[in-house]
Amino acid sequence: MFNKTDKVYTIKEVSELTGVPIYKIRQWEKQIKKLKPKRHPKTNWRFYTDEDIKTLREVNYLLRHKKMRLQGIDNELTKIERLGDTTLDRVAIQNLLRQIRLELNQIRILAKSLIDE
Repeated sequence: MFNKTDKVYTIKEVSELTGVPIYKIRQWEKQIKKLKPKRHPKTNWRFYTDEDIKTLREVNYLLRHKKMRLQGIDNELTKIERLGDTTLDRVAIQNLLRQIRLELNQIRILAKSLIDE
């Protein structure tokens, strides 16, 4: 199913990483051909790779910032795949930095509370 070196994520982890609710991820899977996570043969659980997460972030960007509809996303993803789009890379980096800042702030608050005790 996967290489042992591949990092895989559950739908909950993907939702937390991307900020996209689980129900929307499931909805997008039905409507977007490029978004097809692997499934465990026995449990039928979804497992997402880093590539799937990248695709989810691209879909989220296209829906929110470019105001595209789900029907046009497949064509746009194909075009991005062929031509490349640095805008999406920048947005992904900005989202990642935003998430890192939040986590660092939480660590700072936790450390301060431990020091104050």
